[in-house]
Amino acid sequence: MIRADPTEATVSPDPNDPQRFFYVPGEPVPELGPNGAPALTLLLADTASRLQLGARWTVDGATLDRLRRRVAAEHPEVDPASIDLQPAPARVRDVTLLIRDAGGTRRDLAHATSSGFTPHTALFAVPLAAEEERVAALRAVHGTEGELGVRYTADVLGEDGRWQTVTREADVGRWFRGQSAEGHLLFAPGVSPTKPVSPAPDLPTAVTFQVQARARDMPVAFVTVTWGAETTTLRPPDFVPASLGTSKGPVEVTTRYTVGGRPYTTHLTPDGDTCDLGPADLGLCEVVLDAEGFPSQGVREVRAQVTYRPDEDGTDDERTVYLRGGTWTERWWLVTRAPDLAGTLEVKLKITRTDGTALDLPRFSRGDPHLALSLPDDGKDPEDNHDSD
Repeated sequence: MIRADPTEATVSPDPNDPQRFFYVPGEPVPELGPNGAPALTLLLADTASRLQLGARWTVDGATLDRLRRRVAAEHPEVDPASIDLQPAPARVRDVTLLIRDAGGTRRDLAHATSSGFTPHTALFAVPLAAEEERVAALRAVHGTEGELGVRYTADVLGEDGRWQTVTREADVGRWFRGQSAEGHLLFAPGVSPTKPVSPAPDLPTAVTFQVQARARDMPVAFVTVTWGAETTTLRPPDFVPASLGTSKGPVEVTTRYTVGGRPYTTHLTPDGDTCDLGPADLGLCEVVLDAEGFPSQGVREVRAQVTYRPDEDGTDDERTVYLRGGTWTERWWLVTRAPDLAGTLEVKLKITRTDGTALDLPRFSRGDPHLALSLPDDGKDPEDNHDSD
């Protein structure tokens, strides 16, 4: 069944063709200009400003490759070379441009129709008469999230043959994370580029960078934060926060690991006086192995061999975990050098019941770092009852 996941692309098999799989895109993505930047223009004027932008509901080539590898890992019975990935049949009902008003409430700013076929392109050309609209649009172009959004509402044909309504929403500010607003702002005659009609986001005089508390047990050697000409280093075990004066352009965050290997670098744009660096910013992903329901089902012990197979730059990881007694959940960190798992987990389970009998189960693969285990029925995969997408 296709899930209405608001961020991630989902995949479902074609019941009529074992080699064909249908995908439903996740968040809408921007229409791109010739320079590879979002095709968005904000014309600032003394009276009526104007916003033009394009959006698409599709997946890029890199995401398509990841989906293909995921299908190959989860369906070993299918020859990887014969996997046929196709967009799921979809009818886009509406594309909505959302904006936050002065009171913090989101409302519909404009509606558009899509192209009617993949990539379901939608174009907006919207006058911004109110000052609060111009402020919100300008903040979004400067990378502030929560100000401007694009929402697709569509009917998608599920694997059960029924049409299901799904919504997918993107934050325009996230499109501009690490991007410069230069080239996206135009100024009407009489409006000064150095003092636009709508103020730029209010920036503090300094921003404090800190690593989230739960990161203290991560395999991080140190984190370097560079903003303009200033640099600071955050080191374990305390990761004492440090402040940098505000500068133009994105912040560069580089993480080095205790397990060695090349560092991971990402870019972000602070939107307040404190910037929390979490696992996604540090190129890490937490794996959770959860068998909390096993004791009540007569299980004495679980031995799990978990192997991480990265898609690209992550560090291979393999470990054996025992769940028993009062410990039925285990957590650990993977160096993925990506904001998510960016790979698959191969799991081999041996389940010992309280009567001494054991189940030695076949190896299975998952693309979700949260492995919620359940006791198999008739020798099936212990996660067969879970939605693997």
